[in-house]
Amino acid sequence: MPSAVSSAARALEPLATSILGSGPALALARGWRRRGYAVLCYHRLREPTAFDDPTFVISPERFREHVEVLSRLGQVVGLDDLAASGTPSDRPRVVITFDDGYREVLDHALPVLAEYGCPSVLYCCSEVVAGERAFWWDRLESSLRAAPPGPVDLSARDGSELRLELDGDAGRAATLARLREHCTLQPDPRTAGEHLLEQLPAAELPDDLYLDVEGLARAESLGAEIGSHSRRHSRLGALPASELDEELRESRAALDAWTSRSVRSVAYPHGDPSSVNEVVFHAARTAGYETGFTIRPALARSGGDPFSIPRITMYATDTARRCAAKGLGALPGVYDRVYRRTQGPR
Repeated sequence: MPSAVSSAARALEPLATSILGSGPALALARGWRRRGYAVLCYHRLREPTAFDDPTFVISPERFREHVEVLSRLGQVVGLDDLAASGTPSDRPRVVITFDDGYREVLDHALPVLAEYGCPSVLYCCSEVVAGERAFWWDRLESSLRAAPPGPVDLSARDGSELRLELDGDAGRAATLARLREHCTLQPDPRTAGEHLLEQLPAAELPDDLYLDVEGLARAESLGAEIGSHSRRHSRLGALPASELDEELRESRAALDAWTSRSVRSVAYPHGDPSSVNEVVFHAARTAGYETGFTIRPALARSGGDPFSIPRITMYATDTARRCAAKGLGALPGVYDRVYRRTQGPR
């Protein structure tokens, strides 16, 4: 059952969107935004299904609406422009980024961005680009879809027992959401997910799910810059120092060899305050990166730590006005908290 706070927030969210995403509010935000910028984080672009996490997937049509409002009311910039972020701007600046390197970004997002003359940054895991690894959550979805109906008992890496109910698409989708949440709460979601997969039947993934080396070249030709998302999508803050260094250095070296320009930025997997820390920021600096991006609903300010730049996650339900409130407004953190309250327990 939704909490009273969630219910109240759900009732207030349209008003918050209307106010924070309105023309007058955005005009007032310009003074606050003159020396800052917003960095938006997208993942997959496809029509959302019952199996999708709403913070992970956005439809191509909605993405076009986002690009239209951001380019009309703001200024979409790339990493080259961040060096000049201390210079006041009359239009709110926004950086558009994509995590994980799904091919859908090449097919659906980059042509739209090129049409509007907007740069972007794609953050990819080197082992995924090389075809050596698929993300555990994609493999988990395929395994659950293919598994025979009925209950399944799994032993989690933390020693707990998990009983799955695989009756119909609704039951499988609910089970997938439960397992994603379970893994995300573990010290390293990747190893937790792979432990569960060892107990489930393997299922094939589409060959063109992720960008390969050729896809990176095509992405660059459409105006995208390539950045690192580590080697295997591990929670970097939970790794020993030697493994942390390998994740950052080896990913950068591999991507450097496949792209036309040096890889200079990293987006930390998961990226929330529980997943990154000063040790991770220092490791990124010593690995040769120039900037590092987290996940935190806040504006990036000039003069801040270049290895702890916040990014704002974009959701499947973000309308154009919500996008304006988050990407062009002065208080994206306040808006994000209001929005999350509307979702209730997940």
